Amino acid sequence: MMEFFFGMFVGVLAAVLPLFAGWLTKQEYSMVNELESNDFDYTKVEKSLEEKVDSPFDPENYFKNFKREGTK
Repeated sequence: MMEFFFGMFVGVLAAVLPLFAGWLTKQEYSMVNELESNDFDYTKVEKSLEEKVDSPFDPENYFKNFKREGTK
């Protein structure tokens, strides 16, 4: 009989704890979102799309500004 109630208790915990964890995560996320904005540039360089596409390190743009030695 005790094994039945212990199994029932474990089953209820297995069903309730994921729901509680999801609720707690949503609450923490909303609290942090109120305190801090999520407008953070992880690359630490703010470039436009045009600057990224027209990079001097692209193979198609690499030899445009290349000056050869000994020529005018």
